[in-house]
Amino acid sequence: MQSIKQINLKNKRVLLRMDFNGLWRIKASLKTINFLLRKGAQVIVVGHYKRPEKSDKKYSLMQFRKYLPKEIELLENLRFDPREESNDESLAQELAQKADIFIQDAFSVCHRKHASVIAITKFLPSYAGLSLEKEIKALNKKFIKPICYIIGGAKVETKLELAKLILEKCDHLILGGLIANAVLANHKIELTSTKLHLPIDAITKTKTCAVGAISPWQILDIGPDTVDLFASVIAEAKTIIWNGPMGKFEEEKYQNGTFEIAKIVAGIRRDESRSYTIIGGGETIIALEKLNLLDKINHISTGGGALLEYLAKGSLPGIEMLNK
Repeated sequence: MQSIKQINLKNKRVLLRMDFNGLWRIKASLKTINFLLRKGAQVIVVGHYKRPEKSDKKYSLMQFRKYLPKEIELLENLRFDPREESNDESLAQELAQKADIFIQDAFSVCHRKHASVIAITKFLPSYAGLSLEKEIKALNKKFIKPICYIIGGAKVETKLELAKLILEKCDHLILGGLIANAVLANHKIELTSTKLHLPIDAITKTKTCAVGAISPWQILDIGPDTVDLFASVIAEAKTIIWNGPMGKFEEEKYQNGTFEIAKIVAGIRRDESRSYTIIGGGETIIALEKLNLLDKINHISTGGGALLEYLAKGSLPGIEMLNK
């Protein structure tokens, strides 16, 4: 990737791609914005928030204007325009007319074939922002074995495909959340693998019981025996990578499993020579934030699905476009 540190930015109009889903992502790109302003660039910020089906005030990026320097120009939510997600070159051309240079600083969307990720790079010289550079450096670090991945949450089909690739690379793969339910129900990943660790007990609407006593789709959180099992696996790891909650995290009564895993992952870190910890995904970060444990993590990724895909495949479409 070409770095913005090596180019002349004075009086250049810079189109900066950010992600506004979470304050930590906005803050991650502030270093890039401030760097550009110091170098004399005119900064035009584009980005997205949530997945609106149409233009809607509650998804407007203008609510985040207060977090950005007054000198920058902020454009409206890209996903108000259907051409964004269809990677339409006409939208990319319209955006390109506003700038001299494009800077990608939203690692979290680099796995998406969207106009502000792929098509835009055809029309402007394109570079990686400081947040994206930091992300790639952290993920390209040579991980010390044993390597343990913890994958939870929803987006089952996508995560299942990535989990299969990750299973070939890691020493341990822990599954929780809906993805674990899907594997327990459909056996979509080889269940005899000694690397794979699934829930053994669960919390349902009415009770705590062994996983085999209920339908996997009744599982709403992992149980105490599962927490102990996962803790013993995590304790062996020198590298821990976690994305996604262990249960129905949006409901408070099913958050305990995620909080317990958060404590275990954060507690593993003594120093970098003993273990290296990476977390990503909104709910995973929220869990550690609520427990005031974010400072115990080595790298807090701005990506969720992008994090897993990068580690599983070694690159992302949006990053490949910056390498051309």
